[in-house]
Amino acid sequence: MQFKHKPAASLSGGVEDTMKDTEPEKQYMTLYNGHTHEEIVSAIEAENDLYKSVNRGMGMLFSPEEIISGSVTGQKANSITQAKPRYDPKRYQVLVNAIKKKYGVSDSDITKRVHSTKKKLQKKN
Repeated sequence: MQFKHKPAASLSGGVEDTMKDTEPEKQYMTLYNGHTHEEIVSAIEAENDLYKSVNRGMGMLFSPEEIISGSVTGQKANSITQAKPRYDPKRYQVLVNAIKKKYGVSDSDITKRVHSTKKKLQKKN
């Protein structure tokens, strides 16, 4: 028997969490920018090149505007520039975990490819 949280209307007209019996195929799925975790991991694993995998994963997890205007750390690059907002940590971690699983690379290798993806998008715009 499996359980899941499912919103249900209360007598007061609001929404509350309740536990209900469900079949596995009806469980809630977490979406990341409109894609499931499994779709993103499969797309990353389908690529045979680290850069292409990062590029594809970033494109599925973030909008082009988020990629251009965000950063991996959220810190200032130097004393002149403003700090850019950090990429959503939950979504970014999906990318990092999938890339590390497939390629066994370090965080800095992934960050380099993220910067390349960002520069490529900036040139297009």
